Amino acid sequence: MTAFGRMLVSHEPAWNLDEKMIDAASITRERLLDALARDAIEPAFQCLVDLRDHDLKGFEVLSRWTEADLGEVPPTVFIPAAERHGLIDMLLVRVLSKACRAAAAWDGSFFLAFNLSPQQLQNAGLFSLIRAAAEAGRFPLERLQMEITESALVGDIGVAAALVGELKRAGIRIALDDFGIGFSNLERLHAFAFDKIKIDASFVQNMEGDRDSRKIVASIIGLGQSLGVDVVAEGVETRAQADILRGLGCGLGQGWLFGYPVPAPGAAAALQLGFGKPAAAEALSEASPFQRLHQLETLYRHAPVALCFVDGAERCVSANNRFLEILACAGSQFIGRHLADMACCKARVRGLQAAVHDVGQGRSPAPVEIEGQGETCYLAFVQPVHDEVGERIGTSIIMIDVTEQRRAERAIRESEEHFRCASELSPDIAWAARPDGTVNYMGPTFGAARNMSVEDRIEAWYGTMHPEDSVRVRQEWLAWLPSGQPFETTFRIKWADGSWHWVNSRARPHHGADGAIDRWYGLIVDITGRKALEHRIAVLERQLHGYRRHA
Repeated sequence: MTAFGRMLVSHEPAWNLDEKMIDAASITRERLLDALARDAIEPAFQCLVDLRDHDLKGFEVLSRWTEADLGEVPPTVFIPAAERHGLIDMLLVRVLSKACRAAAAWDGSFFLAFNLSPQQLQNAGLFSLIRAAAEAGRFPLERLQMEITESALVGDIGVAAALVGELKRAGIRIALDDFGIGFSNLERLHAFAFDKIKIDASFVQNMEGDRDSRKIVASIIGLGQSLGVDVVAEGVETRAQADILRGLGCGLGQGWLFGYPVPAPGAAAALQLGFGKPAAAEALSEASPFQRLHQLETLYRHAPVALCFVDGAERCVSANNRFLEILACAGSQFIGRHLADMACCKARVRGLQAAVHDVGQGRSPAPVEIEGQGETCYLAFVQPVHDEVGERIGTSIIMIDVTEQRRAERAIRESEEHFRCASELSPDIAWAARPDGTVNYMGPTFGAARNMSVEDRIEAWYGTMHPEDSVRVRQEWLAWLPSGQPFETTFRIKWADGSWHWVNSRARPHHGADGAIDRWYGLIVDITGRKALEHRIAVLERQLHGYRRHA
């Protein structure tokens, strides 16, 4: 079976008829002529859909032949027979004129695509036949598209190039079918100035499970985008395949997902019904791999952060200048090498190497802190990079400068330490409460452990209150809140050495812009010495009173 014959099957389900019962040799010239005269060979329309918005953009027109005694005759049988009997041009004209006549009555600006065999491309008069058939069907030439296979580009292409030139000057677009499995070279691809490239279905159908197929598809899409031509993916059978193609930037899809080849009434119905819209998140990339590569390189050069990509073998594939500056390593010593082999910056990449290894094992590592030159400090985020189907292809490393943040943190810690030291020398403890009286801040307390959180300090403070005082003080405090007036009370707390100290707690309300109390601020002062002095004075006063009475 020729490539042209395979193409006309268009990836339909298997024919019910056993092809062994009929072969091309059994189809005589007379039988084919009779079928053409009776219009027994009909056009069938398969949709080509825009992967961006699922709009129906056109149809590939295929030939279908059904006989009462033979049933459905596969195109892989009668197309080679038509070529052998010299009837392939007649077959094209009959199918093209019938398809154009039917499609001329449908609304829309869709195109019709027809297949040309390598043999037909050697017919210098083919353009006149195509033009006459389209005009008879009242269908615009500029909405026609002719598809040729790569095998047509082998050998003497002089006549074929002249024919393609005639077709293009008339507004007919030319597509290269089954790209990737034939013998064409880029020079001839450029010489024919194709308007469209069609990716062979074998690559599309293997994309989900075969990384090499995805790479080939991505390369063909990138080639088409770089040349400024449309790209069509044949054999799209699943939504997952459509999603991958959309992400890679493929514009059009064709295959079972969007329907089998159908007679004219079915095609007209498809135009009316459409295929719905893709999900909003399913965006199509208009940028070619060439454009994306240069965009990425620009980002790498000018990004204010350090960037690096490590492949699945833990080799450093790319890194920007900022990354190399931080590691104090030359690009020649870094790019293409394994992280384990980085003698120039071994100490700095040790943490990165462990994180990259964790990513390879499916774990999510914590950010890695990297000490730079001098007092500089950086935080590295190490994350997996996945391809279109979620397969990990490498690891991304992003480093940001946190030097100022670390300095600020040190300054805060030093300030807290200074405050703590001052607080330990001071008998006063600051506290604050919400409008409802709930204490939500407590300053460093007498004898409290270092680095204790505010919540822990509040809990510890309540735990040091004398049991006889805690209930009383809480009742006094809650009962006083509605007054909105300054509050004051005294109670005992247990000191770090186990002794009990008297403290005085005072609080004043703070009013917000609306005049309502939005916070209470308080101060606790150790009054043990004052209490002792008051007690001593009271004792002395009693003694003095006793002396006076006896005198």
